[in-house]
Amino acid sequence: MPPLMRKYMDDAELVVDRWTEIRWDAPATIRLNAGATPTGKPREDGIQAFGTHLLTPETEYSTHYSYAHARSFKIDDPATDVLVREWQQVAFNEQDKPMIEAQQKILGERELMDMRRVLKKLIAEEHAAGEATGKAGELVASHG
Repeated sequence: MPPLMRKYMDDAELVVDRWTEIRWDAPATIRLNAGATPTGKPREDGIQAFGTHLLTPETEYSTHYSYAHARSFKIDDPATDVLVREWQQVAFNEQDKPMIEAQQKILGERELMDMRRVLKKLIAEEHAAGEATGKAGELVASHG
């Protein structure tokens, strides 16, 4: 079990089932669900952390990036609140932010149309899935 999760489990030596699920809802929302539960037990018997990342373009080269976190463990523990906030800051400032900035340098002045093509493809897939299920015109997530 990863050290970060181990400290929140009642038994640090427990064998667990782990998961990390990431969903991108184009174009600007990312949702995460990660956790660990005793092997063979339902997820609700373990610990879970949920994250949401929201991106809002500001200019051609800048974006507002907001994120939030919730958890199912040690909810009334102020010390855990502090540790989780510190972990979030490290994860964003030392991992996510440098990666995003490096990608921006690589992408440089690529056309915004490149992203529009990706979105157009996702919309077409969603529409086709809706037609196949008889729900044309309704939002059908085929990419999640």
